[in-house]
Amino acid sequence: MTPQQSASLLKWAASTFQTAMFINYEQVNMADRFGQIMIENLQRRQCNLAGVEVCWSLESQKERLLLNGWETANAIDMMKVYSSLPQADVKRYW
Repeated sequence: MTPQQSASLLKWAASTFQTAMFINYEQVNMADRFGQIMIENLQRRQCNLAGVEVCWSLESQKERLLLNGWETANAIDMMKVYSSLPQADVKRYW
């Protein structure tokens, strides 16, 4: 999905629903070394990561929502989600 297509979807959802939550499981921090290596490895395989230019940070993800009509936006990474889980549940799976 191109950034323009996802922007259209975000605008549509913001204008269509009075109350909505958007959960986006997408890569972030693409400017750090890990992100750059991932992009380079994919490019070597002629597999471009569509929309990567809007995935630079959690802040850019929030800004993307706000620019497309959302009243509020919050973004957290999976480490924050994981650390927020009840530890009894986390330990149960290890």
